[in-house]
Amino acid sequence: MEASSPPKACEAPVDDRPVETPPTDADVKTPTPILIRAAQIDAHFRLMPVVLIINGIVPPIYFLVAQDAIDLRHAALWQVGLIVVLLARMLLRSLYTRRRPGPRRVLVWGRWSTAGSLLTGLLWGAMSVLLWPAEVPEQLLLGATLAGMTAGAVGSLTPFFPPFLAYVPTSLLPYTAMALIAGERVTLGAGGLLVLFLVAMLAMARILNRNFVASIELRFENIELLRDLAAQKQAADAANQAKSDFIAAVSHDLRQPVHALNLFVAALRERVREPAALDIMRRMDSSVRAMQNLFTALLDISRLDAGVVQPRRRDFALQALFDRIAIDSEFDAEARQIGLGFRATDAVAHSDPELVEVIVRNLVSNALAYTRAGRVLVACRDAGDAIRIQVWDQGIGIAPEHQARIFQDYYQVTATTPKAAGRAHVGLGLAIVMRLVHVLGHTLELRSQLDRGSVFTLTLPRGRTTGTTPHRPGVVQPASLAGAFIVVIDDEADIRQAMERLLDGWGCRVITGENYAATARLFGDEAGVPALLISDYNLGLYETGVEAAQAIREEYNTDLPVLLMTGESDPGRLRRIHGHGYPVLHKPIAPATLRSTMEELIR
Repeated sequence: MEASSPPKACEAPVDDRPVETPPTDADVKTPTPILIRAAQIDAHFRLMPVVLIINGIVPPIYFLVAQDAIDLRHAALWQVGLIVVLLARMLLRSLYTRRRPGPRRVLVWGRWSTAGSLLTGLLWGAMSVLLWPAEVPEQLLLGATLAGMTAGAVGSLTPFFPPFLAYVPTSLLPYTAMALIAGERVTLGAGGLLVLFLVAMLAMARILNRNFVASIELRFENIELLRDLAAQKQAADAANQAKSDFIAAVSHDLRQPVHALNLFVAALRERVREPAALDIMRRMDSSVRAMQNLFTALLDISRLDAGVVQPRRRDFALQALFDRIAIDSEFDAEARQIGLGFRATDAVAHSDPELVEVIVRNLVSNALAYTRAGRVLVACRDAGDAIRIQVWDQGIGIAPEHQARIFQDYYQVTATTPKAAGRAHVGLGLAIVMRLVHVLGHTLELRSQLDRGSVFTLTLPRGRTTGTTPHRPGVVQPASLAGAFIVVIDDEADIRQAMERLLDGWGCRVITGENYAATARLFGDEAGVPALLISDYNLGLYETGVEAAQAIREEYNTDLPVLLMTGESDPGRLRRIHGHGYPVLHKPIAPATLRSTMEELIR
């Protein structure tokens, strides 16, 4: 549990309930038909300037051409009226653009714009009545002008159909009436053609309007689909976050008893000598290892899928890595009566040593699980600027049709042999391997033959020499920790007791406490400076292992080695824990891993 600030006594309780406010238009879901109509009106207002500009330019040109056949005084009055109407419509559009009314209020603006179109159409129709030219050519020119104005209005007025219906008939039909009254054969023909033109324009405008509305409907359908998709994604993200939070909380609580059980079994193993009891201990140890390995595999998959595993590359000797894996895998190999060998090497690789160790551990575990008899060999080969780690086995082999699938989650090749002792197999080991290979950017190759065995080859970049002598198996004897003064801090009583008994069995002098204050009271009973501090990271609500380490370092005024343990699996908290720079082991911890890490830190 992370520490949080306690409430201050002087602070008044805060009512964090949301304040209720009356609903607005935005709070109420607007029906789709209203949204579609609002989109039509919006498109109409966006296209309006084109229509208004054409209406302002065309009449003066017509009056200039037909000036000898019309009354220019009446034309001037007509022009003034048109300018007034056009300016009013421009003002209406300007107000609409600035106010951007909501979908429910935009319908009123559509009515005002329809009224403006009606006034414009009436003015154009009045031109045919008030300014009917005296000569036939000018009469035909007027009809052509009206037809052109109507054709120009098709594209701009059809998104919102009412203004088009208000403008076109009122501007064209008066001309047809005046042509009938004039009685000239040519103008009668022009009037008839203009009626046909009117019908054609109405039909075309209706088609364009329906196509526009269909496109708007499709757009809103897509928006609804996107909203549904976003809602489903949000729900999935929330469920995934809830799952992650649950796993983080539960895994922390589960890791503690598993870790304690692991330590108790290891401590008991040091004290049991009776053959029958040793056999029981082996079985207990096998079950604990199975639970620990399965639990760790599931958590590793979660962390890898979350993308929070960030490589920390450096140069490291492979022999030390081999030694740790050899110690932890020895029991499995003996239980299966399989030979397990790690060829000595002085090779140095450049990668993340912790992630590479997980890869090789899983490859070795897989090799032991599917080997009936024979041996498993781990070795290094030079490859120029690269190092190849190879895991050979004499197991059942993998058929070609299975080789591409063995790296999938939960996929297993059916074995004809019992599972390796101490291992729980759910088909995650090789899935973790492949994920880590991708994270590190390395390559992994597989060669296998049925009933002959398999070899996995992991290729790593070569590193520079570390300047240290590679650690060889058997160099560190159990007595290497004898007499070492170890301080253990953990807020779990079972873990403190298990650590005390285990370290006591390794010959260590141990003091334990639930926090720094409880531990510091015992310092006077022990002589000398501690060789190592082992602390859980979370020590109750208001203290961490890092703070305890700093306090103990100040107490002894020395650069005391510190080993942090944690049962956390939350990515953010893990990044914070690793960010302190201390070595970190994740519970449950294998006793062999704990011991090798302690020896390395003390050295």
